[in-house]
Amino acid sequence: MTSHRLTKIATLITGALALITAAAFGSRVAWFFDLLTLFHFPYLIMSALLVAFWFVTRRWGWMLLALLLVLLNGSRVLPYFPHFPQTPTAGEGETLRIYMHNIYYQNQNLTAIRAKVDAYDPDIIFLMEYSDAIQREIEQEFADYPYRLIQPSRMTMGLALFSKYPFSETAITQDRGSIRIPVFEAVVGWEGQSVNLVTGHPWPPAPQWGALHRRQIEAISTVAERQSSPLIVMGDFNASQWAYPVHEMLQSADLRDARQSFGLDSTWFYRAGWPGLMLDHLFVSAEWHVVNYQLGERGGSDHTPIIVDLQLPDTD
Repeated sequence: MTSHRLTKIATLITGALALITAAAFGSRVAWFFDLLTLFHFPYLIMSALLVAFWFVTRRWGWMLLALLLVLLNGSRVLPYFPHFPQTPTAGEGETLRIYMHNIYYQNQNLTAIRAKVDAYDPDIIFLMEYSDAIQREIEQEFADYPYRLIQPSRMTMGLALFSKYPFSETAITQDRGSIRIPVFEAVVGWEGQSVNLVTGHPWPPAPQWGALHRRQIEAISTVAERQSSPLIVMGDFNASQWAYPVHEMLQSADLRDARQSFGLDSTWFYRAGWPGLMLDHLFVSAEWHVVNYQLGERGGSDHTPIIVDLQLPDTD
């Protein structure tokens, strides 16, 4: 390939990447731009390679554009890498372990799901796509979680929240004519504190559901905004943490992503061996200290469970 042809290709890639990055940062304009926010890490890698190419070829204007793309995409990606500070720091207090999993409504390996739950021994379990069939088969296996909030469904809208600690309040918000999905809220009594939970599972932003998907995330955000701290908001949002409605949720409810400083591993895989996407999220209010964040094993689902250990600062 000639130098001229290579330069032309690099020019086209740089221009296209600039447009895509601009659309990703301007995703409030249209719901389908939210899909572009799923790929900021690949954008960052491509931008860095382009900076090197333009530096070697001494095309300084193009190099500056590629460097700007590195800075823009890096501003979203870099906080998820280790060594970035986590605040606040907690003491030696008790740890609250959360297990969250979209278990897939047609899962044929429910024994593995319960086995993985046993392996992590969480305090609170949140399961999505909790179908009527799954409820009949698996619910009796959660007898050691006596406190629960459950609304199954025929297909993908079912949710189930199990806890070792008592609920002092629970509510389900669902407007079947508007948002359609249920939004759970619960107050858990833990270590003398009232911990607020908000959970939901918006539909994928497919063409027929794009605007609805945004309304569903906004409905979760509305519920989260009226909660007091300490607060945990979680679910398979079928969107990145940088998508406009999710970003607005983080801002309006004063939340941060528990994944920060623990990497950018994917939670949804189309099939084994294919690159995945980050669709499942757990957000926390400012006072929580994230002790650990890890991914489990899928156990018959197309989603990977998230296991998060949280602490609150000592109040003595």
